[in-house]
Amino acid sequence: MTSKNVNSLQSISDRTKPTKEQLEHDFFTLLLNKREVAVKYGYSPYTIGTWLREWDIKRLDVIKYNSSSQVRKLRLAGTVLTDRQKSIIVGSILGDGSISKMDHVATKSARLYIGQKDSRKEYLVWLGEELQPFLRKISRRKQGNYLLATICHPVFNKFYDLFWVGGKEGRKCIPPNIEELLDEIALSIFYMDDGRLDTSSSTLSTCAFTIPENELLLSALKNKFDIEGKIKFMSVKYKDEKRIYPYLEFRREGHKKLHAVVDPLLHTCFEYKKLKAKDGTETVYRAPMTKGILIVG
Repeated sequence: MTSKNVNSLQSISDRTKPTKEQLEHDFFTLLLNKREVAVKYGYSPYTIGTWLREWDIKRLDVIKYNSSSQVRKLRLAGTVLTDRQKSIIVGSILGDGSISKMDHVATKSARLYIGQKDSRKEYLVWLGEELQPFLRKISRRKQGNYLLATICHPVFNKFYDLFWVGGKEGRKCIPPNIEELLDEIALSIFYMDDGRLDTSSSTLSTCAFTIPENELLLSALKNKFDIEGKIKFMSVKYKDEKRIYPYLEFRREGHKKLHAVVDPLLHTCFEYKKLKAKDGTETVYRAPMTKGILIVG
């Protein structure tokens, strides 16, 4: 017997069969795949698969999102969101963004979606740059609009728990601690997505939220920024019925104070939403260069 064969037999004899808890940790916490687990313990992928069946460990085999090398590396490195990214996420969910969880039981992580029309593609690309390294892709939809999607990751779970009620068929909501979450960046993102500038007033579309939630949001704006506004209602015809939706309106001092907060942070795509100074001067936030962002389609 050659020395190579002897060493091989010796290494096999030193192996220890992993426990069920160890395998669950490897697959669901470390998010390793079957081949990586096999290498870790010195067994074949077939043997690992046998133990998965034996202990009834439901892997759902290569889950598209959480089994990706990108997610595994971020989780193992302990990568977290910055305060700026958290503010952008809060503003996006209040506006055009949506937070959701996958149907797969083993995924257990939320992701963020943000849609924008063609004319705001540059803004969406900027958001993708800001949300790195959690960006999954920016893709063109059939309708001609663009969609930003993050990876599924535990860092988004907190926002799902705060801003989403009712499970898969549920809706966005205003959380009780919105005053704590709302800052200048979040408010500017919200305004860019759902704000409107009129001659003597500004509005925020809040039709996705209940009346008590609108009141909670108004209170947060007053306490945090001294911005006063009112809840107004618009009538929209839907099929054969009229539906009433709320929105927030800001006039006079509230109108000016809102723009004093958001205008310096507006992306160049939204200069038309800016309250122009009488002397024509303005400070518009310029988005960083957006190289390296992949747009699919």
